[in-house]
Amino acid sequence: MRYSWRNYNDSCPARHYLLNIGIDKPFTELEQGQIHFGVHVIPTITAQFHKVPLGPCQRVFIMRKRHPLAQQKVVHLHDLTQYPVALHDFSRLNGSGNSLIERVLKQHNLQLNLRARVADCQALYASLLSGNTIAYTSTLALPDDLSDYVLLAAPKPLTQVQTQYCLYIASQRYGSQETSYISDLIYTCFQQLYDQQTRPEIAQVLTTQNNLLKA
Repeated sequence: MRYSWRNYNDSCPARHYLLNIGIDKPFTELEQGQIHFGVHVIPTITAQFHKVPLGPCQRVFIMRKRHPLAQQKVVHLHDLTQYPVALHDFSRLNGSGNSLIERVLKQHNLQLNLRARVADCQALYASLLSGNTIAYTSTLALPDDLSDYVLLAAPKPLTQVQTQYCLYIASQRYGSQETSYISDLIYTCFQQLYDQQTRPEIAQVLTTQNNLLKA
């Protein structure tokens, strides 16, 4: 996606912003015209935005290969109270108990063993290579090389809360040829990312999660 977006910027000198909404207040920057396009899993029904669905946000657990849980197929809720957990928190919306994993554990009267909230993906995955920390993150954010890691399915109480990525465009920008081009480009880039989920390591875990949902 970064490569395709760079090619677009090289061919079009106009200034555009493509950011993950929610760094401080969700959608505020988009409403004020400070950014032109936003991608997020947070739903909104305001008429100020045109919404383009991009695909599901599917999350799994990732850990180092020799982690004590590595032989399991599924991370259970009680495991999250015993082993330290790091959250990918690019948009700073996973703070103060707002993350999905914290809300679900609270519903089950369990306390998440939260170790850190990390904004940078590379830093997050590097931190897993030593110690017993595990991370809960989107499959679209997984590293290209998974040889040092193991992926495990999330338990049903987490996977049954389903969300999707959406591209949000301010209404005043929607409809132009340029906006249509950018929208199509972003959609295509996301579909390329979803194609990577056919990797055996990811496909197997997603199959396990889907089976848990059906059980």
